[in-house]
Amino acid sequence: MQKAYHYGLGRHATDIPPSAIPHVVKWIFLAQPFGVAAPILGRVAFCIYLMGIVGVTSPWKYYSLRALIVVQVILGIICVGIGYGQCGTHMSALWDFQDKTVHCLDANVLMYYAYVQSAVGCFADLYLTVVPAVIVRSLHLERRVKIGLSCLLCLSVL
Repeated sequence: MQKAYHYGLGRHATDIPPSAIPHVVKWIFLAQPFGVAAPILGRVAFCIYLMGIVGVTSPWKYYSLRALIVVQVILGIICVGIGYGQCGTHMSALWDFQDKTVHCLDANVLMYYAYVQSAVGCFADLYLTVVPAVIVRSLHLERRVKIGLSCLLCLSVL
C-alpha cells in the first residue's frame, strides 16, 4: 500500500497524474491478499485459542470452531482467486486499461462476493463474541474470575 500511496493513493482522482493511475491500481491489487488474510488470520488464531480451552469436552463447540476456521479460509482463498483471476491469465489487464481485447468478469461479481465474505466475517465476529462467554460459564472457577474472563474474551464486541 505504501507503493500505491507513493503513486497517489489517497489523493483526489483529479490530482493523480493519468500515467500514475495504473501503478496505483496495480499496487492495490497486489496488496489484496494481505487485506483479506489479516482479519481471517486473527479469527483463526482466536478459534485455535478457544479450541485449546474447550478441548474435546464439548464436541459441538470444538467442531463449530473448526468449521468456522475452514469456512473463513476457503472464503478468503476464493476471494483472492476471484480478484486475481477475473481477467483470466491476463492479470495485467486489471491495471492496464489500454488493452481492450481482454474480457474480464463484471466488477460486480467481486463486489457481491466481498459482501458475502463480509457478512460471514460479521457472523464469525459475533459468534466469537458469544462463544467465550458460554465457555467461561461452564468452567469451574470463582464468580469474580468468570466475570473477568468473560469481559476479557468478549472484547471483540467493541
